[in-house]
Amino acid sequence: MIPSRVRDLNPSAFTPRIVSIGPLHRNKNLEAFEEQKAIFLRELLSHTGLPPEETLQTCLQKVHASITQIREFYDRFNTCDTDDEIAKMMVMDGCFILEYIFMSAYDYVRDRSMVLPEATVYDLLLIENQIPFFVLEYIFDCMSSRFTTPENLSLHLLKLSTKHHHILGMVHECYQAPPPPPPLESLPIHSTADLDKVGVKFEPRHGDPEWLMAMNLESSSTFVSFSSFQWCWRWPWAKRTLRMPKLNVNDDTELILRNLIAYEQFTPCVHRHITSYAMAMDMLINTEEDVSILVESKVVFNSMGSNKEAATMINHLCNGVYAADFFYFREWEDLETYYNRYWPRNIAWLRRMYFSNPGNMIALLAGTLLFLLTLVQTYFTINPLQS
Repeated sequence: MIPSRVRDLNPSAFTPRIVSIGPLHRNKNLEAFEEQKAIFLRELLSHTGLPPEETLQTCLQKVHASITQIREFYDRFNTCDTDDEIAKMMVMDGCFILEYIFMSAYDYVRDRSMVLPEATVYDLLLIENQIPFFVLEYIFDCMSSRFTTPENLSLHLLKLSTKHHHILGMVHECYQAPPPPPPLESLPIHSTADLDKVGVKFEPRHGDPEWLMAMNLESSSTFVSFSSFQWCWRWPWAKRTLRMPKLNVNDDTELILRNLIAYEQFTPCVHRHITSYAMAMDMLINTEEDVSILVESKVVFNSMGSNKEAATMINHLCNGVYAADFFYFREWEDLETYYNRYWPRNIAWLRRMYFSNPGNMIALLAGTLLFLLTLVQTYFTINPLQS
């Protein structure tokens, strides 16, 4: 169970809506789904070619042998369940997860009783709705050796590694970052709108990066070609482009990010790169104008009610969160250096002073026209036309 100071920020982001996994959220509200789990368990057992009771008993014995280790995963949770009850719970939930993954991977559904709401997958990513990964491995090993057609279960898909704590940990591994940067220092924060005013562009990142959440700051260059060589240089005022991973903001985005962040916050020896990403987006987004710029740049796809709602959600993600490392440290340093250069800074001042609203723009144009007319009048006063 995560601390209340984090849970209270948005309890619904940590509470299953359809299916409970493990002992932490067993309650009457989700009790009806236990019958659905039994259907999935029977379906998984039907692939073995052996009496289902025999395979199920083998799984129970293997899981029961590790019951002490399993209980350690829930050491702060007082449960009255016996060892047998815990073992049955683990096998039931584990079989449901494996069959659900199999069905999702192969788009396979035997009958309508196995059609589940799309939101089911999000329940499987909640940090308080997990079972130890080794339980899935035990069940998988018991099942895979008995399958009449092992290829149907996709052995490569589910040959899991014990380095993961649980399903959420495996998903977190997909976003593994490069080695951590220097420790986080106090960095100036500039919003998307502020950076846009000094000429920074925002574009989706392309290609196959080393890190899925990488952000790269690029500078426009000028090329001069001669017959024998090319010469490239960057003007001091050359614009910068921040290439970013695409973010689809919808009603489940907060749920996924909060659970990944909570996993990083309360799991030792796990780098906090998702936390870094959330902090970077929080720095870039203060208002709905910032979201609007990122939407127009096709970096953000906003499926929420409004840009203001998206901005509010992102601004609240890092409340009560600590990050020792910031994985975009060098990019933010480069942005700050560029922001403080003479040309970007003064161009931003001009845009803020004279182009922030139509009245200022009209006043600037009128003043410029008046100045030009005054110059013309002065010239002809000094140099009158000859008749």
